Amino acid sequence: MTLAYAGRMSRGRRRSLAGLCLLATAALALTLVAPTSAGAARQSSAATTAPAMSTVPARPADSLVEAFGVNTHFAYLDTPYAEADRLLEALTELGVRHLRDRMFLQRPWFFETLRELGAAGLRFDLIMARPGSWETPERLVEAIAAEFPQGVVESLEGANEWNINELADLDWVTELRTHQQQVWQAARAEPATADLPILAPALGLRSGFTELGDLGLFSDYGNVHLYPGGRRPSHLIDQMLAAERIVVPGQPVFVTEGGYHDAMSTESGHRPTPESVIASYLPRLLLEHYGREVVRFYAYELVDQRPDTEGADHEASFGLLRHDLTPKPSFHAMRRLLDLVEDPGPAFEPEALTVGVDGAPRDLRYVLVQQRDGEHVLLLWRDVAVYDPQTTERLPVDPVPVTLHLAERSRVLVHEPTTGAAPNASAEGTSLVVPVAGDVVALRINAPTPTPPPAPTATPDPTPIPPPSPTATPDPEPTTTPEPTGTPGPTAAPPATPTTTPTATPTATTLPGPPRRVTVRTLGPRRAVLRWRPPAAGATPTGYLLLVPGGREVVKPADARRHRVRRAAVRRTWSVLAVNETGRSAAVAVRVPPRRTR
Repeated sequence: MTLAYAGRMSRGRRRSLAGLCLLATAALALTLVAPTSAGAARQSSAATTAPAMSTVPARPADSLVEAFGVNTHFAYLDTPYAEADRLLEALTELGVRHLRDRMFLQRPWFFETLRELGAAGLRFDLIMARPGSWETPERLVEAIAAEFPQGVVESLEGANEWNINELADLDWVTELRTHQQQVWQAARAEPATADLPILAPALGLRSGFTELGDLGLFSDYGNVHLYPGGRRPSHLIDQMLAAERIVVPGQPVFVTEGGYHDAMSTESGHRPTPESVIASYLPRLLLEHYGREVVRFYAYELVDQRPDTEGADHEASFGLLRHDLTPKPSFHAMRRLLDLVEDPGPAFEPEALTVGVDGAPRDLRYVLVQQRDGEHVLLLWRDVAVYDPQTTERLPVDPVPVTLHLAERSRVLVHEPTTGAAPNASAEGTSLVVPVAGDVVALRINAPTPTPPPAPTATPDPTPIPPPSPTATPDPEPTTTPEPTGTPGPTAAPPATPTTTPTATPTATTLPGPPRRVTVRTLGPRRAVLRWRPPAAGATPTGYLLLVPGGREVVKPADARRHRVRRAAVRRTWSVLAVNETGRSAAVAVRVPPRRTR
């Protein structure tokens, strides 16, 4: 069995692919041992105590956040998009930075909304209308230059799915090619847009690539739409990316629309998917595209545009938020995934991870990223279906125990973004068993944690403390049983945790460490959002405590990573602490800055 990377061969991937081959070889080496006698069994056991290890390249963790975007329709005032303030809060909570919308003329509310969102750090890809419209590319480019500060718009793209538009002429190819050339020439002639990337026009219904032909002269990037229609997330990705090479040979590709709808009573041929299944599939959908080096995947869309009490309107059921702006399970799943890897900052060269794997099924996929503090995040999932769109039934997926071997003793926290933000398991050692089924499993692999020194003599409790165990952290740790062999054990549970002698005095091993990366961002006049990451050391927190200027305290649950602040006084200091049943961590203070003015 091998651990396969979620991708195909492409230029610039040879280093990653070399790591894949080494990792696959390590997995295969561990599963080929098949003793036929007692002596052979003993020899096999001795051999697997030193499993074959491989050096696997990592990508910067924040590049996964950068690879995600969401479609919006802020010009539509008869939809929930009219509530831009509430949607800004939702976007901030989600952690997305890139949006895709259509450019319009003579809609001042639309311009103001995009300026406000841009001031909060969001960036837009804009669709440049359609062939034959009075909103010509030249007029649209002039409006972009006049209405938006530099940086709000980050890319432009050609007409959207013109090949299936009812307004298109029979000779849609000539119309679309002419329009794309006009977009290119207008953008390059205007200094404010001259350096913006230009995306090729996206085609509808997975068709028209051969007819449209090569648009590489007027496109910096390819552009694909891909909806799995209730099927597993990897469905047709490779075929669609291959087809787009006809339009933009040898150039990188964006997937500007993709996702699932939950109109379970629809009679449309576009099959529905239950909300709970979308929560399993959407993180995988992003990772499948990221693993293939798609520049950015834009989920369709942010919010359901119309109420649909009967569940029959599939066009109104793609949102991460419902029509009443309540989050769907997929919203929370994506928020948790992005929280795990969010790591903004200057560019850096991530370090490879030395790892071996045992018991990996052929459908196992992975993505490895690293944060600037040295923490690796290994994302595992299986390329399996958990739902049948024809029978509309859930499909059972039995977890497969995958054994991970690390070259150095490390602390590992196991997360499942689809089901919760807090880690559901932890261990410290050089190997652990991870059950992998249909959801993404994220392993946060920290640098080796040194054994804490004995408690200070000035502790309030003078009672002698028994000698500390070899590792005094409170996280579960593998016992000193032999390393796993090529055949997984009878249970998929993580390694057993050693017993420890509790003490009455809180120490660095029972208290949570301080939250990491506490930041604040102003969203508008007297509005801001606080963000933080879980502690890198100490016990697992059961919640967070925010000390508010003026003496108030705000308690947040363990899976919280943000707190929206209304009427936030500028130049005031807030503090964030991690807490558990033993006590609280040291406080991390941050000052709310004044909002920048343009």
